[in-house]
Amino acid sequence: MKYKTDLAYYLSFIILGLFPLAPFVIKPYLLVPLCLTSICCLSNAKTSYIEWKKVVFSCSLFGLFALGFFQSSDIDKAVELLLRLSPFLLMPIAFSAVPSVNFIRFKSIFVNTFISSCFVFCLLVIGYSLSLDSSELPYIFSYLRDKFWGYEEHPIYISLYLGVSMILLTQSTLKTSLKYVFFIVFLFTLLFLSRKGNIISLVLVLLFTFIYSSNLFLNKTSLRLVLITFSTVTLCVLLFNNFILERFSELLDVGDFIYNTTSSSGIRSIVWRSSVRLILEAPITGYGLGDVQQSINGQLINDGYEQLTQRVNYNAPAYYNAHNQYLQLTLSSGFFGIVGFLIVLTYMLITLKRNNDIVGLNVFIYIFLCFMFESLLERQNGIIMSAIFFNLFFFIRTPKIKQE
Repeated sequence: MKYKTDLAYYLSFIILGLFPLAPFVIKPYLLVPLCLTSICCLSNAKTSYIEWKKVVFSCSLFGLFALGFFQSSDIDKAVELLLRLSPFLLMPIAFSAVPSVNFIRFKSIFVNTFISSCFVFCLLVIGYSLSLDSSELPYIFSYLRDKFWGYEEHPIYISLYLGVSMILLTQSTLKTSLKYVFFIVFLFTLLFLSRKGNIISLVLVLLFTFIYSSNLFLNKTSLRLVLITFSTVTLCVLLFNNFILERFSELLDVGDFIYNTTSSSGIRSIVWRSSVRLILEAPITGYGLGDVQQSINGQLINDGYEQLTQRVNYNAPAYYNAHNQYLQLTLSSGFFGIVGFLIVLTYMLITLKRNNDIVGLNVFIYIFLCFMFESLLERQNGIIMSAIFFNLFFFIRTPKIKQE
């Protein structure tokens, strides 16, 4: 029985690690093997090793979003979003049941598979981009988002995979030479996509790592990575005709972009201000999980930005969300929702720091920072990524914990 359970978990973690490489419609089903294996483990064995306090804490993230369900007038939309958020309910249970005696080994299998899948996916992204026979990067990005061989991946979520993979490389058991190859390809693709929020978050995480681990200063590995990074950045700036520099230079002139409806930074600043105004009008209860988008659209129109509510992609309306997960949750669940959210994330952060898990801490902080620039939990890929990596490191256990 133990052999069958170990084999089931082994395959489940490999399948879960294929997440970056799986087409969009298949991604949610990659969670099923791990969930089923853990349910079988829970039903067929004594589970005194499960830390139920952690399970309740982590599952409460789903509950905080559910608070907004009761405020919703658009029930169908609210139900759709709640179903999409179900990984925050499933992943804590799935990871909590993994036997501690093999947890580290299974995690290592998942990390290596995830990194390798991300590498192959980068090659697909680059190959598809070259096949478009266009040098206009915004044009290429639109095709990646809407017509990419069944992936239809928004560059923001591709960049999220890359950022996490670059952090995981430090803990991977892959060969050193292979790590450098992966790092260069990840960095090149990340710069090619030029998502400012993801890049800024990753830079802040790297600075945190250097400050937290002083032994990383001035060693051969660090100097080698600095040289590789500088060379890759220089190559990308020249290759993409200063597109990357232009993307970031707009941030230097606040007066130019803060009301600009044509730049991504300008649109963010507009949507953020409109979202804050909405929050001040209903700070306690929010507007309901299914009604946030309608409320944002109404406020944008009132603020004189009706053109931002009239985008159309493939004959369907395409609206702007809050572009900040903390604002988005406050709009849906109000004061209690955002306070609870921050309490749970802080508890997870303290747990990872107490466990001295620097890689898990870095991945957590990276996603935490990305929340400031995107409403990542409004879409399937952001939800699943966050649910996997929050719980993978939060529930990690060593064989030292007594287990029956």
